[in-house]
Amino acid sequence: MRRKRRDFFVKDIIWLLIVSILVSAVFAAGFAMTTDKYFAKAITGVMGNFGQYDLLFQVNEEFKDALAEHLELVIKEHFPEATLKPGISLVGKASFFLTLPPKYKNKATFNKLRQYFDNLPGNSGLSIMTEPRINVNNIPGGVFNFIADQVERLAGVAFIYRDNGNLGVVLKDIGQGEALLEEIKAILAQYQVLEVRLADSYPAEELGRLGQELADKLLQVKGIDYARDITLAGHNNEYQYMVNTLGEVKKFLLAYATQVKIIPQGEVVIEPGELLAANGKNEKPIAQGTVLQGDGVVIKVIEATPLEIRGIIIRGDISYLQDDLVYKLLPGDKVGAALGKMEVVDRKGQVVTAVNQGISLIERLDLALADFDQTNGGVALTISGFQNAFQNLVEIRKA
Repeated sequence: MRRKRRDFFVKDIIWLLIVSILVSAVFAAGFAMTTDKYFAKAITGVMGNFGQYDLLFQVNEEFKDALAEHLELVIKEHFPEATLKPGISLVGKASFFLTLPPKYKNKATFNKLRQYFDNLPGNSGLSIMTEPRINVNNIPGGVFNFIADQVERLAGVAFIYRDNGNLGVVLKDIGQGEALLEEIKAILAQYQVLEVRLADSYPAEELGRLGQELADKLLQVKGIDYARDITLAGHNNEYQYMVNTLGEVKKFLLAYATQVKIIPQGEVVIEPGELLAANGKNEKPIAQGTVLQGDGVVIKVIEATPLEIRGIIIRGDISYLQDDLVYKLLPGDKVGAALGKMEVVDRKGQVVTAVNQGISLIERLDLALADFDQTNGGVALTISGFQNAFQNLVEIRKA
């Protein structure tokens, strides 16, 4: 009998434990659901429902009224049907939420959002909240359009936009988010960025040629079927235009700068960028081991081969030259060993000489035609034409 009572007691204890556990679990689940709903409702009250707002503006609280006024003006001009809602102020920061009508939710509008809301009072910040959305961050500028075009063609993408170096992908349906994310990862996994570092002295105008050569070499590697130089490429080509323009300016200046050609005597090791020295208006002729004085002529090497060295005069003038010997210029303006004899090519002087000769010719023609006009009373119009040409050449010489 005692054994039976003991068995019933153990069973009662076990059932009591099971019931207690079940009741505790139900209570905990209910408490968690209530808490989740409470916090979700609190967050929704602050941040809005999923996809309710498109833009968030934050500013120091003292600029709150100025920001609201500025936003209302922009909305009235560009987004007449948009709604602006003030948010809560937290830690001295005020916030505003903007909801855009569906007709403004497109690629063209989102690419210009920061232009529309530029120069906000108090250095206000702008954040894009449109959902459902996938962000692809830190895309190199040179391949941004290349990657964006592939992502935009994916099924389920409503539109894409550029936010500095980041790509925003707005989806048609949140249910397609996971699948689209995997497809975007697959696109990015196809490519890698190879970075090549060059010395600071490397000519900028040579970057384009070097990049293309490297891309061609990479295409010869087994397994690589696409290679592209992205050094200066991008959504905006200002850098490429600037480099090309500066390269052309450099060519123009070098073409009309006073150049020096030197034939080395013996084996000479000279690199582009090194400096050479020549005799100028010095009290004593320069020689190896002396210090170059202020009136000495300094030449910068722009091209060097075993048979010929070319440079430009960067200090002094060709009228200073007393002989054709050229020396290597060492640190501290110390004159090094003699390299050889030079030949000066002054294209600017050649142009000036040609213009002067043209003026002299026009003057003689003008005198001749004046005599002809006096004897024959005839060609004032022709003389006027020559006088105009004469005046143009005078202006060229002044320039």
